[in-house]
Amino acid sequence: LFPYTTLFRSYDDQLAAMSDQLDRLERERADLAADITALETFLAENEVPERLELDAAAADLKQKLIDARTRLDDLSARMQAATTYAADARAEYGRLRRESGEAAARLRDRETLLRRLLPLRGQYSEDERKLIFFQEANNLFDPLRVRVCPACMQELAQPVEVEAGGTCSLCQQHIPVMDEAVDITAERTAVRSRLHAIDRYIEEVEKELAGAGVVYDEATSAEIAAQRRLDSEVGKDLAPFLAQRDELVRYREAIEGEQREVARQVRWRESLERRRTDAVRLDERATELRARIQELRASRPDRKAVTQDLTERFAELLEAFGFPKLN
Repeated sequence: LFPYTTLFRSYDDQLAAMSDQLDRLERERADLAADITALETFLAENEVPERLELDAAAADLKQKLIDARTRLDDLSARMQAATTYAADARAEYGRLRRESGEAAARLRDRETLLRRLLPLRGQYSEDERKLIFFQEANNLFDPLRVRVCPACMQELAQPVEVEAGGTCSLCQQHIPVMDEAVDITAERTAVRSRLHAIDRYIEEVEKELAGAGVVYDEATSAEIAAQRRLDSEVGKDLAPFLAQRDELVRYREAIEGEQREVARQVRWRESLERRRTDAVRLDERATELRARIQELRASRPDRKAVTQDLTERFAELLEAFGFPKLN
């Protein structure tokens, strides 16, 4: 039995759900049909070939690319064979190139060392100047160099000095023991010795730098000359092959470009085929759903018959318990 509500009005939940599902399928099918139409129009306007033509073109381009690469490899082998005699020149050029690199590294090393030594020499020179200033300051401002008596303003017969036992010769008072003064002369000697050593080392580094520069210039000149000789010897034999190689490279790049274009068109066709497949699938589902709805509607009892049965049964019930004025 099917559920019914309110007298003479019936409703089927399953049938309503299937009808809603069919509406959704039809909307999806309509949207998909619009996409298919737009894509077909685009492919037609751009004159994109059919899938079979595209597959044939892709296979043909693949074979052409293989042939182009084979010809390019053969040409490279011929070029190498034509310049086998230049192996010694290549080896000589490689050796000179390595020597030039080593000379450049030696030159950079000496330059870096010299840049680090110059500030160190300046630091030692500054230390020597400070020691000289300190020594002169002690001579200028020595507190014991008193020549005039502070009481009578007369010159003293003997200079003031510290006597044995640490007593002042002027006031006879004991002078506390002070820390031993720094030997400025010894410090200056040590600093001057280090400064002379730094100067000698800097002179050696400068000489090495000059020699490294000369070696670098000679190595660079030899490398350039070897490269020119190699280019001159090989260039005349490779000249006939260069034009062919350039042509083959351009031909290969053109084929690769055509391959990319065909691959893009194949993707367009695959997109159209995928949408068409989805459309067929939606049509099949919609057809199946319509058949089920039709079967469901055919198996339902007639509405008039159901209404008549309900009316008669309702009348029988009212008559059974004596409803007044039933007729």
